[in-house]
Amino acid sequence: MQFSYRGQRAKTGKGGSADRMSVHHSNTGANSGNNLLLDHSGIIYAIGELQLEYNELGQLLHLGAINFEYDQGRLKQIGGLEIFYNQEGLYSHTRGSVT
Repeated sequence: MQFSYRGQRAKTGKGGSADRMSVHHSNTGANSGNNLLLDHSGIIYAIGELQLEYNELGQLLHLGAINFEYDQGRLKQIGGLEIFYNQEGLYSHTRGSVT
């Protein structure tokens, strides 16, 4: 397994800039060669060509074209996959698919 890091400076969209680094991870697996782009605090903002978007609580809202929805802090939907919890708030089951 091999990691390589490359630092860069990027505009944040609020008139400022932030340190970002690119992490290239490669191994002998089927998904070798994926690039993770992280900001200065280690938050992933892209995986290869897929952009990630977070809300103010740090919850993932979008991964490329896939939307994430939350209810009372719990993840309730990933794309077309609905996530259900029991009365105690523990995971129960899912319905649908991510795509």
